Amino acid sequence: MPKVLNQVFSFEEMKKRWNEDNPNEPYVRPTVPFWYDLNNWIIRVDDKDKTISTTGWNDNGEYLVVGGTKSISNSPTGHMSDLFPYREKMMPSKPQIATFGPFRGGDGSGWISASEGIGWQITRKDRKLLNSIPATIVKKVKQFAKESNLAWGIRPANGIKKWQMVLKKSFTPLNEMEEWMQVFINSIYEMQRKLDRGTGRNWFDITDIIQKIAYMGEGAEHKDIMKLFREIVEIIETKYKNGKELKEELNKIIQRRKGELYQ
Repeated sequence: MPKVLNQVFSFEEMKKRWNEDNPNEPYVRPTVPFWYDLNNWIIRVDDKDKTISTTGWNDNGEYLVVGGTKSISNSPTGHMSDLFPYREKMMPSKPQIATFGPFRGGDGSGWISASEGIGWQITRKDRKLLNSIPATIVKKVKQFAKESNLAWGIRPANGIKKWQMVLKKSFTPLNEMEEWMQVFINSIYEMQRKLDRGTGRNWFDITDIIQKIAYMGEGAEHKDIMKLFREIVEIIETKYKNGKELKEELNKIIQRRKGELYQ
């Protein structure tokens, strides 16, 4: 099962490992301005310990710049749901700013909806939060995003609590609630492209519930978390034109992912 390595790499270290693991698909980072030179990187690997995705950040004192997320072609899904919570754990609690580009050949809507679901403000930005980041950097980010045809966003400090906490109760077929949450949420992201064929509102509702799950923290009751899971399944089943088929497919993905967990 893919996992995030428990190590923070420099850019050159990450690039070296990426290129050694993927000689036919070397890492290429577009030319970026100096303020987007990220110096902390984490790596996700597959079952053979080969690099399949990465993301990075830079600590600028008052705020963090994050980005650089990239995955190899035809790699297992779940990059965001694995990388981002681990990145949150490693970074200090400060306001964040980033740009958002196309996700695997799309128009960027996948990144935007999923990112807004975990606390990013992209389509609408709170003025008070915006003022927490130096005006000079906000101006540079806006200009860079406009010139590069990208979206950009901000995120508050402690914008999301880790949903990957261990809640040890014998509640599901899995021994830890953390593992069940990973299985379920990774399965949702695996279905994202098909779900996006419905209305954008439906996908936003799903990511909004995922955000609620993230905010619940270690004191959450299993029954409350499972209630939110059921709400997601209900949205899929009732609000999409082919909802019943999607629900069945989601169940198949979940069962496959549970099987992968115990291989």
